[in-house]
Amino acid sequence: MRARARRVTGSAAWSGVALMAGLLAQGAVLAAQLQISSTRIELSPERPIASLEVRNGSDETIGVQADVVAWSQDATGDVYTPTRDVLANPAIFRLAPDSAQVLRFGLQPGDAGAARSYWLFVQELPRENSPPGVVQTLLRFSVPIFVPVEGNAPDLRWQLVSDGKRGADLMLGNEGTRHIQVTRLRLRDDKGQTLADQRLSAYVLPGSAQRLPVSLPALPVGQAIRIEVESDYDVGVAPVSVDVQHAGRASR
Repeated sequence: MRARARRVTGSAAWSGVALMAGLLAQGAVLAAQLQISSTRIELSPERPIASLEVRNGSDETIGVQADVVAWSQDATGDVYTPTRDVLANPAIFRLAPDSAQVLRFGLQPGDAGAARSYWLFVQELPRENSPPGVVQTLLRFSVPIFVPVEGNAPDLRWQLVSDGKRGADLMLGNEGTRHIQVTRLRLRDDKGQTLADQRLSAYVLPGSAQRLPVSLPALPVGQAIRIEVESDYDVGVAPVSVDVQHAGRASR
């Protein structure tokens, strides 16, 4: 992986579908049919080993590389840094047509008192000796890896800020010991009118605060807004009422 931290503000997974659509008019496109068996991995000192299956559904042999990076967040979004905390084996391999490879992960000894988060990137490698004029569309999948701690619960802090002119911003801070993945947001005003009802996939890690990608109109300062949440937290998140703050006065 890269020697420097990499900052992004959205999902790092991409499938190349949009790129392929644009290239179809220009010539042939060579694309694999990679599949992975898991969308999330959880490790712990008690269960430090996990695995997933990578399958090649195409009729060509392809090369695959697996990278694990440490995952944190700051005010700009996600931050990825190289790590040896979680090792992937094999890190590079080849998949014959219609075959599968079991990819195993091992958690190395570390700080058991703090929750840790990582991303696994499974990347298709460029094919050798591809025919002239053929565009290669390379797939990359991303899978989050979590190492929870005892207690393992989010502690959420909501903030809604607006300058009364442009759209309002919804901020979510997490002071708990577990990440949260927000999958749906509904916002209603004090009259029950729906301001937003949006599906999304937004992670907020412990000790982090993030702006959630939800489209909102400009809101008057002081108005009470009800926030209803769907998430990956199996206990559930109770609805909350938040007063709109002025963008220039809200603490961030």
